Amino acid sequence: MSDTSPEDDNADRVAIGVPDTVLGLLFVIGGVVLAVTGTRMEGLGGMTIGGGTLPIIIGCAFVLAGGILAFQGRAEIAMLRRHAAVLFKREDFTWFPATVLVSLGLYTLLLESVGFLPLTFLFILLMIRIGGGGLVRGSLYAAFLTMFIYVLFVNGLRVPLPVGILG
Repeated sequence: MSDTSPEDDNADRVAIGVPDTVLGLLFVIGGVVLAVTGTRMEGLGGMTIGGGTLPIIIGCAFVLAGGILAFQGRAEIAMLRRHAAVLFKREDFTWFPATVLVSLGLYTLLLESVGFLPLTFLFILLMIRIGGGGLVRGSLYAAFLTMFIYVLFVNGLRVPLPVGILG
């Protein structure tokens, strides 16, 4: 016999699905803000792409991924309506979604003045650290990923990225 009742199983599904739906909706909102901000950045003379291309691409990816995550949690939201006694537990709360959205907002605001290389490195490292990654490996991964994105956009796509304090 099982030690858990069907109500306990439902509570576990709701405890997983509701935060997923909320997180998904936060990523959709953040993605829209990021993409709209990217459309307001100046384009390059005579070219259809410019400094806002990366934020638009990332914003659209956030909208897509957030929409999928929110959609997957819809069954658990329906279950929450049926089992209204199940509420969020304090230990279920995580600062990760709020940190990501605040970091993205700061990233967008500071990108022109600080520059792509230092700010992207710090952003990726922050995401790795709050995700539980180590400092040394996280720094190496952040440096590699930052340089990969830089080379891809500057050399491959011919999109100049903000130089900021390095200029």
